[in-house]
Amino acid sequence: MTNMTKKICCSLIVTMTCGLILQGCDNRPSTPRPKWHKSKVEVFYVDQNDQQEQDAVVAIEAARMQYQTALDALLEYYLTIGSVIKSGWAAKEIKNLNKAREFAWSGVDIPTPPSVTPEKTSNERFLVENVLVARAAYVDAVDTLAKYYETSGKDPFKTYIIHSMQGRFLPERTYTYLLSVELPKKYIGQREIVPEAQTLFDEAQLLTKGSDGLEFIDYPNQRAAMAKFKRLIQMYPQSPRVADSGYYIGRIYGRYFKEPYLAVRWYQLALDWDPTMGHPIYFDMATEYDFGLKDKDTAVKYYEYAVAKEAAYQDNYKFALDRLKDLRNR
Repeated sequence: MTNMTKKICCSLIVTMTCGLILQGCDNRPSTPRPKWHKSKVEVFYVDQNDQQEQDAVVAIEAARMQYQTALDALLEYYLTIGSVIKSGWAAKEIKNLNKAREFAWSGVDIPTPPSVTPEKTSNERFLVENVLVARAAYVDAVDTLAKYYETSGKDPFKTYIIHSMQGRFLPERTYTYLLSVELPKKYIGQREIVPEAQTLFDEAQLLTKGSDGLEFIDYPNQRAAMAKFKRLIQMYPQSPRVADSGYYIGRIYGRYFKEPYLAVRWYQLALDWDPTMGHPIYFDMATEYDFGLKDKDTAVKYYEYAVAKEAAYQDNYKFALDRLKDLRNR
């Protein structure tokens, strides 16, 4: 067994052990507590004499309300049409938003939100676009307050609390509901080398693998890597690194965040963008269908592809052959 194979095997074993034993390696951080106080921070005191801080907090809450309303409308739509998977995503994203802030604001007048009934429409694209706009506005509003605390130097602990709030808003719990809205179409024509895209890709690779090329369990780094891969796809769709980024997004969803449906969805996108990519994508898809989605028939199909097209990955090849034998004799 080569050193690289040993590294990959160790990574797989650790990842599987983490999922089986802990089932919560990606638990969000708890609300920070000051060293001089034994309980969690329940109240965030906003300086009533600091108009910039007041305005920033109001902007966060206004954006959060808009985001919540947009998600509620999208969830209602998916429940109405009976989309179990997408309604599950919307519910998870709502929970993600509500868990991000675990304290109450104090010292600031938050406008009472108007009574808004989620918009009823059969236009999924419209509803998804509303969520995307509201999500971006919310993230931007929180970032603005964080940057204000970082640069003003007024209260380092407030900076820490807002950074923790940012960290509890998990990117893997924000979803790509409609591919035609958020992702580039299949490559058409000549691809273009984009240095900025390569830089993003290298940064994401370093986060997900480390300088020695070995995948390791570090959930914050995997989240940051996923964000960079998605940013590359959205900003530089002409880059040949788009397909590679899609593959790694699928890998992160499957291995770290136990989202097999999202994993195979991204793997399929990566294949659509570049069917000749140099990754064991058929084997990875097979294992997600096999152990994650419990779809043995589809797993057989992808194991067969892996055996036919990815024999260079010797450990995967042997596992696929053994697994095919088991599944065919079941």
